[in-house]
Amino acid sequence: MILNRPFSIEQVKSVMGSYELGTRQLSLSYTRFKALAKFAQIDLQAFERELKGLQGDYSIGSETGIKRQLLTDEEIVSWYNQLKSPLSKWCFGALATWGLRPHELWLIDLDTLSKANSGLITVLPEQNGIVGKGKHPRSRSILPCRPNWFYDWELWNYQLPQSKGVTARDLGHVIGAQFKRNKTPFLPYDLRHAWAVRALHSGLPTSQAARAMGHRLTVHERIYLYWIDEQ
Repeated sequence: MILNRPFSIEQVKSVMGSYELGTRQLSLSYTRFKALAKFAQIDLQAFERELKGLQGDYSIGSETGIKRQLLTDEEIVSWYNQLKSPLSKWCFGALATWGLRPHELWLIDLDTLSKANSGLITVLPEQNGIVGKGKHPRSRSILPCRPNWFYDWELWNYQLPQSKGVTARDLGHVIGAQFKRNKTPFLPYDLRHAWAVRALHSGLPTSQAARAMGHRLTVHERIYLYWIDEQ
């Protein structure tokens, strides 16, 4: 738990990085951490500066027409190629290829993860004690927007880091820590957002993209408002 150690902005960034943008949970967490930072006499200007992008309505697009810069395919491939560990490469590649939440790496139905399946996978609502997001998570199928990544990176060779935790937060922290060790200069969720906008540009209907990402259409439209309007 964060309170078992001295309170710091880095700890807050680690925790909030495991939440999905556009959710009430993230909004509440930001408000509570900001109050805690004030109580701990941490410079609030520094706090807000460090957590820029995890404020406001948390949407990636914006009603003002100002959009957050997302990762390009070229940047994703470049950072993938810089990774040394096969384990890190698989986790990074899977997040980028299917737009998964970090903990959903543990929910992939291994029977669907095969070279013969052309990259089409199923994410289960529960597996090995790990439960998906939401009150009533459902299984869903996802195709890669960049099929060549599935083949180039041989993502059918499944591997995951060891973790004693089974909650979405615990597993999100495992992947977040992996990104930090590798000095990856963005969050795991940034790969998910890049998938969403890539899907939109490929012509996938918004309702199908929302279903593939495992959230409601209203959530999808709020997070990716700028690009939906642009499309």
